[in-house]
Amino acid sequence: MILMLGLVSIGGLVLLRAFVSYAMLRQQHWQPALLASGLLLIALVMYSIPIFIPAAPSPSLHADASSQPSKSAGLQATLARLNQAESTTNPAYTTLLNDYTNYHVVLVVEGGFFTLLLGGLSIVLWRRFKRAKTLNQRFWSFERKVYAFVGPASTTLALGLLLIVAANLSNVINAQAGFAKTIPDLHSSAGTAKAALYQAVDSWAETGSTATPAILQHQIHNRLAWQGPKALVASILLLVFAIATTKLWQKLIRASRAGQARWNVPAQTQIAMGIVAVPATGLLMLMALANTQASLAPITLTLLFG
Repeated sequence: MILMLGLVSIGGLVLLRAFVSYAMLRQQHWQPALLASGLLLIALVMYSIPIFIPAAPSPSLHADASSQPSKSAGLQATLARLNQAESTTNPAYTTLLNDYTNYHVVLVVEGGFFTLLLGGLSIVLWRRFKRAKTLNQRFWSFERKVYAFVGPASTTLALGLLLIVAANLSNVINAQAGFAKTIPDLHSSAGTAKAALYQAVDSWAETGSTATPAILQHQIHNRLAWQGPKALVASILLLVFAIATTKLWQKLIRASRAGQARWNVPAQTQIAMGIVAVPATGLLMLMALANTQASLAPITLTLLFG
């Protein structure tokens, strides 16, 4: 069922974007294109909320939560002790530490890839800005305005990602120290499902068992049920948006170079769509990055947020 819903979501959003792109590139039916763009933006806003609501914990989990006191303090003490001892013989602690490390490795690898792409794009845009020909001896031609709009945006995003990648790289290099800073965030209230989760994980870490607690497996499954498809959908939409946005701006720039640009209502609509598409593509990139990171290392987020 989840797979079918994911495919329907992917197909619907891709077709919607394809309709917008077709209307823009044909310079026809700009009113439907504008309407489709509005629907697309609404879909993106709604998509920022989980598209698959995790299943509610089973009654047995609620019973455990209500019958047992909060064990967050016990879990913090256990993990702090294992962390200080730099334990390598406790399978439970090793699993938690490896997941924490993977959580940051994914961001370093994928974030580093996007940083290189944006950095390369920034260099290309600034070079084209300098080489862009002017019409009627005007410095600020349409082409240069486009490069001046997209260039700083890509540069700013690349620098922001670079800082994030650098911060996460330090946690990869010294995972023990980074994990120690996360332990104080593992707190819960008595009588909650989170308290039951922490109690189970505390017992797991104390015994050093290789078997993951059932309650942790259950909550990880609930998280991946919506976060995995969301990562896939965001990645596909990112590719579609990047290609469509590039083609749209290339078309507008070619028209301005040839002196064929007519800034009528359809053309102004295309420019407005292009301006909106740039931050929308950046947002999709961040969504794809965050959801991929959480899908490949779910234990850390499950402990932090349930």
